[in-house]
Amino acid sequence: MVPRRFDQDVVLRRLNLSSSLLRTLCEVGAKPNLELVERLAVERILIQLVDLAVGINTHVSASMGTGTPLR
Repeated sequence: MVPRRFDQDVVLRRLNLSSSLLRTLCEVGAKPNLELVERLAVERILIQLVDLAVGINTHVSASMGTGTPLR
């Protein structure tokens, strides 16, 4: 397997988006009683954070030539 080229910009974009989502999550999470739409938004943010983390880890591991992690 030929390693992919590591692209720092890809990782930085994903980290910046993760940071933005975490700030939003902190703002929403500070409310004691969330409505249904807010709970669904929190769930979607958490899904996006997991997807971004997987994307970062996959990109880094592929650029190191270790292959993609098993799912």
